[in-house]
Amino acid sequence: MCSGWPNNLGDDAVAKCGNIYTEYGLDPILYDDTKQLEIIQYDMVNFNNVGLAVITVFQVITLEGWSHLMYNYQDAASYLQSSLFFVLVVIMGAFVAINLVLASIMHSFLEVAQKKNMLAENEREGTQG
Repeated sequence: MCSGWPNNLGDDAVAKCGNIYTEYGLDPILYDDTKQLEIIQYDMVNFNNVGLAVITVFQVITLEGWSHLMYNYQDAASYLQSSLFFVLVVIMGAFVAINLVLASIMHSFLEVAQKKNMLAENEREGTQG
């Protein structure tokens, strides 16, 4: 149980096994300065409420730093569930939803271009006749 590897055993394992912080009386947040670590993204992206969850899912869909989030949630919760969730969100969000949005934008662009061509054609016919 006290292998030294990161695990999800909870506070019970820390009480039984100890850790470097408790042995030397250090506060891990102040000592490691975890609030400043980019990989932690402390209190910026999480699932604590609906608004932050939407921002977090949007960040994953845009593929901006989603792997760091996945690694953090793998450490905090189940490895398998976190991996499945993030991979499915990336596949469904980034590759399907984003492509649908781009297809809609392209369709609108083509409609506008077609209308411009029709107006230019009508204008040419008007000046020729």
